[in-house]
Amino acid sequence: MVLEPAGLPTTEGMSSPPQVRQAIGSGAWRGRHIQTMNPNDRIVFRRESGDWVNKRVGADRAGSIHSTQRAADQSAADMLRRSGGGERITKGLDGRIRSKDTIAPGNESRIRDTEH
Repeated sequence: MVLEPAGLPTTEGMSSPPQVRQAIGSGAWRGRHIQTMNPNDRIVFRRESGDWVNKRVGADRAGSIHSTQRAADQSAADMLRRSGGGERITKGLDGRIRSKDTIAPGNESRIRDTEH
């Protein structure tokens, strides 16, 4: 991917414009590289109402709504296990990513995860 002088990405080298829109729209834009996310990945975040949401990345609606972050995290992990694994992304109260975890049968390494 190449940056235009105005700082806008081009689709040069990308397989399709929707792939570019999905990568940029999901917040995965990192300078000159685009990280693509598995469509099965799930994100846990807090709504303005105070409820915790478990949502598939790219989905319009929440997969489930919970009163606590722990319940939403557990629900996301259960859904990922049942649907073939993927990445669980948890955001804190400030809206910043707090934790990322690969749920089996995703690509988890055999080295113990030191984050948890």
